Amino acid sequence: RGVRCYVQGIEDAKPRPVTAEGTSEGFVSADGRQIVVRTPRGLEVLSSEGGEGRVIPGAGDDTVVRWAPDGKALLVGRAWEVPENIAKLDVVTGRREPFLTFGPADLTGAVGIISIAISDDMKVYGYGTRRMHSHLFLVEGAR
Repeated sequence: RGVRCYVQGIEDAKPRPVTAEGTSEGFVSADGRQIVVRTPRGLEVLSSEGGEGRVIPGAGDDTVVRWAPDGKALLVGRAWEVPENIAKLDVVTGRREPFLTFGPADLTGAVGIISIAISDDMKVYGYGTRRMHSHLFLVEGAR
């Protein structure tokens, strides 16, 4: 199962596929010229005009949060880490720059950071925390 991205102009009769079948995580840059997707090769940047994708060096298993407004970097993190450190990842060089750390003040039961949203000016953000709480009961004298 995956995501396939298409481009369709206002006057066009039919949408045109720009990503292969089986890709996932389609994120379009602010100017609409680039799309980042996950493929078996890793995170790749494709032109919205079509053509071969380019693997982003050093992306590994990062989760994409969003494109940076300038279209030169992605904000990426690892959703299973709490707190989650978000980095700005240059899509050409793979250079990482720390951006922001998300996590609740109280980490009790926190197992994941979810639904990160960052504004276009990258000054306002919101996120959720997935928590799992357990109870331990000690029973004595049960037969």
